[in-house]
Amino acid sequence: MADKNVENSENQLEELYTWISGIPLSKPTKNLTRDFSDAVIMAEILKLYCPRYVDLHNYVPVNSLTAKKENWNILNRKVLSKINMKLTKDVIHQLANCQPGTAEHVLLELKKKISKDSEHQKSQDLTYNDKENDSIEEGKIDEHSMNNTLSKSLMPPPVNRSTLKAQGTSENINVEDAVLDPVYMKWIQEIREMEDIICSLTHKITYLKSVMKLKDL
Repeated sequence: MADKNVENSENQLEELYTWISGIPLSKPTKNLTRDFSDAVIMAEILKLYCPRYVDLHNYVPVNSLTAKKENWNILNRKVLSKINMKLTKDVIHQLANCQPGTAEHVLLELKKKISKDSEHQKSQDLTYNDKENDSIEEGKIDEHSMNNTLSKSLMPPPVNRSTLKAQGTSENINVEDAVLDPVYMKWIQEIREMEDIICSLTHKITYLKSVMKLKDL
């Protein structure tokens, strides 16, 4: 069991060093415990992941223990307390005093927090995207319903065929005032054709009457 814990710890440290090496820092980290002691590297890492809290000009490389602690106190108050990673005075003393293992422990906690926050953000983004897709689908449905309602509202009212028939036989019918739907137009066309036929028959009858009168003479 102990060997397993040691193996897990070694794997975590290897992942930590790989992670640190992939971050653009102002100087290479040859000895993490020593290079980490003045809080400058920690400030640079935090600047990448929570930039609104970090002003890098507040953290300058220093050598004295007191100055190192002051850097850590500023970082602790202005940044770490705001991301729920506030350090105790003992931990700050250990960091500034280059106690082995302390820098790795703090960085591992930071790495875990960044990973957890990143997963949480991804989950929120997925939830947001799902809601956006649902809203889009609902919008499409609403738009479809609205278009159907609008189409129905623009449809002409039903035509009373008996009224059309009576109007069609009138000489004073006003076509422009009527509802011009296909059924009505067909009806009007048929009426006009019948009127043409009647007119033609009337002319023929008149002509035949005139011919018969001439014969009688």
